[in-house]
Amino acid sequence: MNARLFGMVVFAAFFLTAGLASANIVTLVSASGGLTVSGTLLAYDGKTYQVETVHGRITIADNDLTCRGAGCPSPQDRVDVFSVLPSDRISRETLMSLLISFATDSKKIYVQKGPFSKPDAIELSHRTDGLESVVAFKPDAINLSFDTTPPGAAIGFDAVQIIGKASYLNGRIDAKTLRGIWDGSITNWSTLGGPDADIRLILPIFTDDLYRTLTRFDPKLSPQTLTDRVEFFLSRDAITQAVNKDSNAIGLIYQARPTDITLGIQTACGITNAPSTFSIQSMEYPLAFQINLAGDQDIMPKSATDLQSYVSTPSAQRLFAQVGIVPLVGSKIDSTNKGKRFAEAIATADRDISLSSLKSFTDFAGNATRLATTLYFAPNGRDLDDRSTKLVAPLAAFLKTSAYADKQIMAVGYSDSKGGPKANLTTSKRRAQSVQAALSALDVNVEARGFGEVAPIGCNNTAFGKSQNRRVEFWITN
Repeated sequence: MNARLFGMVVFAAFFLTAGLASANIVTLVSASGGLTVSGTLLAYDGKTYQVETVHGRITIADNDLTCRGAGCPSPQDRVDVFSVLPSDRISRETLMSLLISFATDSKKIYVQKGPFSKPDAIELSHRTDGLESVVAFKPDAINLSFDTTPPGAAIGFDAVQIIGKASYLNGRIDAKTLRGIWDGSITNWSTLGGPDADIRLILPIFTDDLYRTLTRFDPKLSPQTLTDRVEFFLSRDAITQAVNKDSNAIGLIYQARPTDITLGIQTACGITNAPSTFSIQSMEYPLAFQINLAGDQDIMPKSATDLQSYVSTPSAQRLFAQVGIVPLVGSKIDSTNKGKRFAEAIATADRDISLSSLKSFTDFAGNATRLATTLYFAPNGRDLDDRSTKLVAPLAAFLKTSAYADKQIMAVGYSDSKGGPKANLTTSKRRAQSVQAALSALDVNVEARGFGEVAPIGCNNTAFGKSQNRRVEFWITN
């Protein structure tokens, strides 16, 4: 048992339980018996106890604690109240479907409040224990919301797409051209070999998510550098329609599924990535981003944290996929992408990469299948970044399924080009071994291998490109 004691702390948020009086003496005992706390139970929210003891008021996290005494709360005494806030991609209707699925899989009774098309809340309860929680869809004291920042539970991936019909772009746009159109230094298609016509730049209303996604790829793609010639449209459909009607227009939309006017993004070193399920799930597409269900964990009731844990289950993942969110795990590389990978590995190899290293990589990958899930490392190079840390558990659950039970799974590490080939090879192997250890702790066995700086997926002359190359991939040997 690992209960946390916060002596004499202010209890930030709790739900007062019915029938708790000053005479309600309780004893809290840890599973190991190493911790015993006695006193008057003041409050319990399903996650923490607040107890008045002879030593003062304390708050104890309910991590496998046993409560003894007449004052111990029963499930009927407590009702968790919190909100889950809809977003542009996750509507109230989708949230209602998620909570109904959560209730069904948890064997709970649910009562919908308000019409399904615009629900107000949902009540959840056990069949015998009475009302357990009330989940609303408007801001309240305790909220869960969908965000692209690291805290919270990962639900899947989405992307910002660049769309355009100009034939002289050949289905792609390079980072330099995008930056020029963005800041107004490129305003006419003739500059790019097209007709003498003004370039229209059409954007959605700027949000924090858009800002973070663009500036992670290129810090110069910020509102501060944006040309005053830009047009803002309110909806994805309106932007798509405008670009379809005008070959001189370029637009940005939130959408994972590619369209017939989607442009791939070409980096300075010649690597081109277009949005697809695989490239978004692997985060190789530069404008992909991870969506999380986040909230203040210090005040979150147990029902809310249970919901956060639920979003990575197969049932929840299928539901999110129905509204266009790319699942956390599951995609595999196809023959086209594998061939592209080999070609780029050769094209981007510098003088420090030996032919034997390239051959070793192509021989290995030629006889294996890559899963899209890719784990990336923080700038210190040793630890997984916050985004990737959230993917370890869903990946482990996926690899435990029957489809992979008898497969040989390889955790394959890579590095950026900083340092020499020998050092980078060692670094990449250590990264693979660290992921191997993390999966082993979840009862998943994988082998570890490193390829150093071979086969980069980003340009090593940019900070963003280097961050893409500090990674571990997963391959299934055939």
